[in-house]
Amino acid sequence: MGGGGFSTIVASQTLSPTGGTVGGSANGAKATVTIPPGSLRHGGQVVLSAGAPGAVNVGKGSKVIADFSVTILDPTSGRKLAGPFAPPITVSISDPSITAGDVVVVVTTTGELIPVPGAKVLPGVATAPLTPDPYFAVVQATTVASPGGGVSGPGKTTCGKTSHRRGCERSDRCPPSKPDLELIPSTTAPRSLVWLCESKRLPR
Repeated sequence: MGGGGFSTIVASQTLSPTGGTVGGSANGAKATVTIPPGSLRHGGQVVLSAGAPGAVNVGKGSKVIADFSVTILDPTSGRKLAGPFAPPITVSISDPSITAGDVVVVVTTTGELIPVPGAKVLPGVATAPLTPDPYFAVVQATTVASPGGGVSGPGKTTCGKTSHRRGCERSDRCPPSKPDLELIPSTTAPRSLVWLCESKRLPR
């Protein structure tokens, strides 16, 4: 599920350079976009859309609590403003089901789930900076899984596999861009054939 799944517009508002907030609700959750003064030098139209949480493939053992997309458009041309924005624009998602152990991810157009750097999760609310990928989800995750199904926990990453199976297998390789990772057997996955790319610095 990429951008096409977030098709229900729950809020749309044009803001001036002085900024402001835009909020909307869907599926029992509420999202609020906060634009500080000066982030949009010429103003912008903030479009907040929602997806169907059950349509995001996070793999067995994990579930999506809430998902929203945030798109900012040039109010004159209608083109997407990609940023970076300074001061940063933030997205807060509130839902009673959110716990401190949940993870905020972006859902790429290929369905990969990537944890958002700088995200903060407290009971009932998750806050993250706006990223170039506009599709956000709050996930309750118990294991690391492959792109297209699952999320990475702190200090871990996916093996780069494009299947929908959870985790990696021994024949896979860790991403070449992550030289500090190695493929080791999972201690949390239900099958011994599942492997994870984990930091060599982490205790096993």
